[in-house]
Amino acid sequence: CPAGSVSPGGSINAESCQCPAGTFGNPPLSNCTQCPARSTSAEGSTGVEDCVCLWGFGVPELAFSRRITSPEQTCAKDGLKFGSVGLSCSEVCSASGRACELFPNP
Repeated sequence: CPAGSVSPGGSINAESCQCPAGTFGNPPLSNCTQCPARSTSAEGSTGVEDCVCLWGFGVPELAFSRRITSPEQTCAKDGLKFGSVGLSCSEVCSASGRACELFPNP
């Protein structure tokens, strides 16, 4: 596999190469690119859309959604707090029609 990529166990050709967790790309056709700061992705991710902000962070332009949709976006500390693990308050509240309470960032 090209530098910076990995191959699943038992693979026998370069077409099986994939990007490790925290990166995205399509080896051997393209290099693996690091997800934006404070985000990660699963092994084998092919696009920046597969990168997700770490818990407690979100994309400000997308109401602090954790899903990244563009390489120019960054993950910022989410000032919205909610008890559901893995979801920002804005994701939970918009789905249920409730308002979120904004707390200052520590």
